Amino acid sequence: MDFLLKVNDTIWGFFYFIFRHIYDHPAFLLTVFAAYFAVFSLIVGHFVSVKYKKGQFTSFFIFEGIGLFTSQGMLMHLPVLHTRIHTALSTASSIIMSSPSYKDAFQYKSGFCPDNTADIVYYLWYLSPKEMEKLTILNPSLLYEKVYKTFMEERYLFGYLDADFIDGKIYFYLLLAAVTVLLSFIIRNGFSYPSLFCFLQFLILCGTLLFFKNGVILFMVVYIFCEMIMHSFLETVHPST
Repeated sequence: MDFLLKVNDTIWGFFYFIFRHIYDHPAFLLTVFAAYFAVFSLIVGHFVSVKYKKGQFTSFFIFEGIGLFTSQGMLMHLPVLHTRIHTALSTASSIIMSSPSYKDAFQYKSGFCPDNTADIVYYLWYLSPKEMEKLTILNPSLLYEKVYKTFMEERYLFGYLDADFIDGKIYFYLLLAAVTVLLSFIIRNGFSYPSLFCFLQFLILCGTLLFFKNGVILFMVVYIFCEMIMHSFLETVHPST
């Protein structure tokens, strides 16, 4: 497992490195990664379907699972992989530990005494946005404000990307969109294999909403959307696929 996590960190580290001069927001990278991954799975699925009937849909599920867990792994290690977040956390923890008054103020607000910088990093990283904002009243306030701003700029999209919760309204809109796509497939194809495939994707999306992080939900929505669009296009151009 540790080996797989290291491989995953290497892949995502390279991905962040490539896009560092364009945009480093994890939501953007997850969207791009999902689109590329959908195209790749479609290409592999096409070659599989030449030999195995309906193998294209099976390959989608395999790549979907791989993408789901690689995205989850990236979000778990975001403080290490993301340069600006890593810099903000390491700088803040070092400054707090370097001053007794800053450390005492942090201890009073957090309720525990940090033994090292890692304790502070861990505490700051798992704060909710509201809890993080409350820390900006402590000295040095500018330090906490910068950390808070970095978190909001780099981690936030409909809630923190690496958090295990999502706003109820977003649940409703995502499920509404998924049901709309499902119904459109059933109307177009009837209760056929493509409709069954779409229904299974709907169930997978529901499971993702319940058990995975917000960023993984974003990956799954983009992946499934690209998957459906490309499959519909291929069905129009080449119905035999």
